[in-house]
Amino acid sequence: MSAAEEAAVPEASPPDESASESAAEFGTHEINKIVTCLIIKPDIAGNETKLAEIIELIELNGLEILLDQTREITENEVDKIFQV
Repeated sequence: MSAAEEAAVPEASPPDESASESAAEFGTHEINKIVTCLIIKPDIAGNETKLAEIIELIELNGLEILLDQTREITENEVDKIFQV
């Protein structure tokens, strides 16, 4: 078993029928989603094995990768990231 599989969060059980009936009774609603930005340091990004483990762990925990972008960030951008 890989480290990613060991760290995976177990899947939630499927909702029961009463939850579906409640949704029909109350109608539709919007769900707020949380978006997370992952920045991988260059020494890890250059290591294909470690990068694959990170992606596997993300997917095993039910997260969806919406954008996979590689670029260099400026010192100013780094400062802004660490100010938050």
